[in-house]
Amino acid sequence: MNLVSNIGFGEGATHTFNSSDPQGNMPVVEMKFPLKHPRVILPELLADYASLSIDHDLHNRWRRYNKRKRRFARWCRRMLTGKKDG
Repeated sequence: MNLVSNIGFGEGATHTFNSSDPQGNMPVVEMKFPLKHPRVILPELLADYASLSIDHDLHNRWRRYNKRKRRFARWCRRMLTGKKDG
């Protein structure tokens, strides 16, 4: 549900530079009252992962993290110190 309409795109805008961004042109919807709160809230794992993947480029970060040289260095560090990364 979107309660606010975006009124500005371009160089002078703070965050919205691309007018073709799908989140920039969402329609405004009126809220319905009384609000009904859910009894239980569960995470939507696939949606969370998709959002994180897009926003933080997880695939490329994971590839960089697991390059053979770094993976070997982490393995040596663990063997020498007996500690895990993280």
